[in-house]
Amino acid sequence: MISVNAQIRALVEKKSSEQRKILLVDMYSPDGPDAQCLVDGIHPHDQGYEKMAILWLRGMQEASDWGFIDLAKYKYPLVQ
Repeated sequence: MISVNAQIRALVEKKSSEQRKILLVDMYSPDGPDAQCLVDGIHPHDQGYEKMAILWLRGMQEASDWGFIDLAKYKYPLVQ
């Protein structure tokens, strides 16, 4: 899994350097779920899912800020 994550990170960096509309939502950041947020060592419990949702929301906001997506065109904007 770690080598796949490194490949994804490298791909995002490469595509970003090519001015492609891409960003990485890093679940391994300090704000992401840690081992204590896992039910069985793999799958998150409610607190883990909440941490993941916050990171995805930040990622969507960042994508909107960079002009990658227009959140205003959705019926229920995620960020107002």
